[in-house]
Order: sequence, then structure tokens, then C-alpha cells
Amino acid sequence: MDKEIYIDDSHTKCFLAQMIQNSNMDIYQPYLYTKEKLLCMIKNYILTCNHELTFYDNTYPFTNKQELILFLGEPPYKLTTSERRQINQVAKSIISFCKSGYNFNKSKFNSFDDVRNACEKIKDHGDIFCVRTALSLFNLTIDKQEDKIVPKLSPMIHNKLQLKNHYRNNCIPTLQIKRGTFLVVFD
Repeated sequence: MDKEIYIDDSHTKCFLAQMIQNSNMDIYQPYLYTKEKLLCMIKNYILTCNHELTFYDNTYPFTNKQELILFLGEPPYKLTTSERRQINQVAKSIISFCKSGYNFNKSKFNSFDDVRNACEKIKDHGDIFCVRTALSLFNLTIDKQEDKIVPKLSPMIHNKLQLKNHYRNNCIPTLQIKRGTFLVVFD
């Protein structure tokens, strides 16, 4: 193993503390320390720990020590507010186009190629809910499966959405009504 571990400074203190609490790292009350102290403690812990790290939350895009080191070495991708606003505007215009019955007179688009180009432009930002909604509404018009536009998701958002769908499908009780005659007795 390397003698020096690089952790990018752009990871937030909140994320680092949450990651420590959702793992078997022996760093107690990480939210009490400064970000610099946390970075130093994580580096020292990774270098000196002899056991395998486990993470209790499946939303993280890493499962072991090597993947954690690679993840912490890369800066998290963040959009500026102006870029995010522009992406939201494009996505909302696609949503309004789709909800208006694909009417070109009520939108800024002149053809399906314009709409498709706008979808291709925003598909890399699939972490934004508005983008996923716009792409799913636009994909309703496409017949072939290979022509559909798939939003690109970060591993953390992908895992969160999978957990949410699993919970929605398996854990939320559903009402089942059966036909027939039933005898109800109150004692």
C-alpha cells in the first residue's frame, strides 16, 4: 500500500463525517473536528488499519478500502449555480413541450431534432431530477429501445434511486381486494 494517501480538499466536512459514521472506522464523533483534522485522521486511519473497511449504507459508490482511496482522491463534480439554472431551463422547456402534446407552436423548438439535441446536451446531468423527468417524457415518443436517451447518473445517485425503488416495490404495503362473500364475526 502507498505510504501517502491523497484526499481531495473539495470533499465537504459533512460528507466526510457522514461517511465515517456509516462505516466501521474507529473515529468517534467526527462532526466535532475541523475539516483539516478529519482529513488527517482519515489518512492516518486508512494507513494504519489492519482490518477491512465495511460501509453500512449502500448508497456510497465504494465498498472497500481501495475503492475508498480512489474515490477520495478525485474531486466531486459540482455545477455552478448558473450552469445548473441553464440546465433546469432547458429541461423545463422540454417538459413543457412534452406536456403540451408535443405542440411546436407552444414551445421554443421547431422540430424533433431540436428537442433531441437539447436532450443530448443535458443527458450528462442526470443527477438533477428535472433532467431525468424531461428525458423520460421525451423517451415516450421514441419507438426503438436503442434510440432512447438515457440520463447519466453518478454512482451515489444511482444507488439511492435503486434503494428507493426497491423500498417502493417491496416495503410499501398495498391494498388487495378480492371478490366474493366473506363472513365477518365480532366476538
